[in-house]
Amino acid sequence: IFGVPIGTVTCYAIAAVLDVIAVVRYTHVRPHIKDTLLRPLAASAVMLLLLWASKFAFGDRMIGGGRAKILTLVFILLAALVYFVGLVVFSVFDETDISFMPGGGKLKKILKKAGVDVRPTE
Repeated sequence: IFGVPIGTVTCYAIAAVLDVIAVVRYTHVRPHIKDTLLRPLAASAVMLLLLWASKFAFGDRMIGGGRAKILTLVFILLAALVYFVGLVVFSVFDETDISFMPGGGKLKKILKKAGVDVRPTE
C-alpha cells in the first residue's frame, strides 16, 4: 500500500520537472528557485508541523465515529488557512498575484492594516 503514494508523488515530480524544462526551453525565462520552490516549501513545512502536532495532540479522538469526521474536517480547514497565511508571511504572492485573486483589493487593504509587506511586482 506504500507503493501507490510513492509512485504518485514520483510521477507528479517528474511531470513538474519536465514542465519547468519546457517552460525554460520555449520562453527562455528561468524561474526564481527561491520564489517558486523554497517559499512555498517553507509554508508547506509550517502546515506539516501543525498537522503533525495535532495528530499527537488529538490522535485518540481521530479514530472512528462522527467526531473523528468533524475533527478531520476542522484540521483540513485549519491546514488550508495555515498554508495560506504561510504563503503571505513568506511573501510568495506579489502585488499582481493578489490583485488577480477574488477580493484582492480588500485583501491588500487587510494585509496593509496588519503590517504585512506585499512583495512588489518585478
